[in-house]
Amino acid sequence: MNATVMVGDTALFSCLFTGDPLPTIEWFERANPSSPLSDMKYTVTLSGNGLASELNFTTEVSDHNTAYFCRAMQTLVTGEVMEETSSAFLTILCELVTRRHLIFF
Repeated sequence: MNATVMVGDTALFSCLFTGDPLPTIEWFERANPSSPLSDMKYTVTLSGNGLASELNFTTEVSDHNTAYFCRAMQTLVTGEVMEETSSAFLTILCELVTRRHLIFF
């Protein structure tokens, strides 16, 4: 699912795949589909006996309008590789802070 969060909050994406043998699940930014997310900024967890994965991270302004996707790959007994993807879009909201300066004479 798409997510909208305030800058500095945590973004959380999850995906769930089924299949036997267990798939390998990796997360990517849509702009860089050949390189899995590996920066220490991102936390990836597996659950559901390896069929579910979550991506979470603290957002920054530069994350605005970024699409993320998870990819599950399975190598079947026949040697055939099956691949499925699921994607979501991140919107970052920023709080506008204004300051008033009072000048006394």
